[in-house]
Amino acid sequence: MALSNPFVEMQEALKEFVQLYREKLDDPRVLGGESWPEARILAVDVGSERFGFFRFLTELQKLLTPRGREITALVAKGLSNKEIAHHIRRSEATVAAHLRRVFDRLQVKSRMDLARLALLMGLGPQQ
Repeated sequence: MALSNPFVEMQEALKEFVQLYREKLDDPRVLGGESWPEARILAVDVGSERFGFFRFLTELQKLLTPRGREITALVAKGLSNKEIAHHIRRSEATVAAHLRRVFDRLQVKSRMDLARLALLMGLGPQQ
């Protein structure tokens, strides 16, 4: 009997989430802060637990370290790696390493996808 790994289960659920709801990541109304009423009825299964959509987005943040959340928020603000490095007082190589881990953990392939997901998770710029 294999032991469950919550981190892997969240990543697997995220893969399914991104595949099923990618069109919502591109919806300018949602990114602009408008409500998405259908989201209330969405649910994501993680292992044996069922998460509502908004709770799932909150839980995703737990996949990231505090530094990962900080860098994700800065990407969502549109900062380059060089600007992020200056902001957090680290090298660009360190920022790039953090971003690789964030991309892997959140299963995103581009800065744009990361920024969109960050906005949905509440890590983007405050309006």
